[in-house]
Amino acid sequence: MTPAELLRWMTGTALPLWAAHGVEADGGFAELLTADLQPIARPRRARLTARQVYVFATGTRLGWEGAGLRIARSGLEILSRRFVRLDGTVVPRLQTDGRATCAGHDLYDDAFVLFALAALSPDPAAEALARRVTLALADRSLAGGGYSDGHAGPGRRLANPHMHLFEAAIAWAATGRPGPWRGIAAGLARLARQRLIQRDTGVIPEVYAADWTPVPDADGLLIEPGHLFEWGWLLIRWGRMSGDKGAVADGERLGRTAEAHGLAADGTVLDALNERLEVRAHWARLWPQAERAKFWQEVASCESGAKRSDAIGRRDCALRALARFLSGPRPGLWREERRPDGTFVDEPVRASSLYHIISAADVMAGAVPVYEEVLR
Repeated sequence: MTPAELLRWMTGTALPLWAAHGVEADGGFAELLTADLQPIARPRRARLTARQVYVFATGTRLGWEGAGLRIARSGLEILSRRFVRLDGTVVPRLQTDGRATCAGHDLYDDAFVLFALAALSPDPAAEALARRVTLALADRSLAGGGYSDGHAGPGRRLANPHMHLFEAAIAWAATGRPGPWRGIAAGLARLARQRLIQRDTGVIPEVYAADWTPVPDADGLLIEPGHLFEWGWLLIRWGRMSGDKGAVADGERLGRTAEAHGLAADGTVLDALNERLEVRAHWARLWPQAERAKFWQEVASCESGAKRSDAIGRRDCALRALARFLSGPRPGLWREERRPDGTFVDEPVRASSLYHIISAADVMAGAVPVYEEVLR
């Protein structure tokens, strides 16, 4: 699969299918589709609603001529009316009848709501909602860096929600709209570089104590190569945006570590490593393949000559791995998980993965000359 082929798959096949079968009558979004395109009822999640707002807004920007902007704005209205309280607190999950299913807050949901709203800027309603969520977020900032997270549990910190908040802040900073976005992004870059990255191995574990000391489980530290690629891509982007060469270097080291230790023999990104950089989970999922492709495209855009050629070769390897997952039960669907023996799990398709795929397509668009022509 080439960058152009991924764009064509997204705009010509996936987005039309999900617009027709993954958008509910009230403007909400199906969490799961069966192979015969039947939605499976599940409690509605703020993060999925936000991801789909981003998906359809981005699809419009990439040239899809369907109802993407209308669908995204309908999702925005649902976020504002059902998921974000007047004080800016995001409700993580609602039953199908609209009742909240859990109390407290989840930093992951805050991050994705803000990320989705950036995709709709300068829509006044999106910007007003972002201000509300950001005010609530400010009240949860931690003295040692980062933000409190009700989902993490007592005395625990999670890297992944901070990564997605970093992504949201970068997305808002890129819009050029007024707000605290560059400050939030700079603070999260410092957190990653000073507290999260382990200097001996150059990785970011998933779970930390309150003082940002990594916390192992029974199998050691949990390190996900997919997240190393994702953090790496974001740090390089931020470094280029802010002029911070150290962030670029740290980001590239994260991705290169994942490349060296987290791949199967066929170039598929595996699920997990331990602190010795040994594979602790030989399963593979779709989303890390997309993040690997994004990382290497970002590296390629920074380099020239042999280094650029090497990065493009690795990007193309990642796209081939992604294509294996995109060969789903029908065009526009995909396989989510691959077993260690190379076979795929037969299960309903998760709408949440579309965010990773279209994010990769968006990054790949920069590698396709005059990509508007390709999409015709």
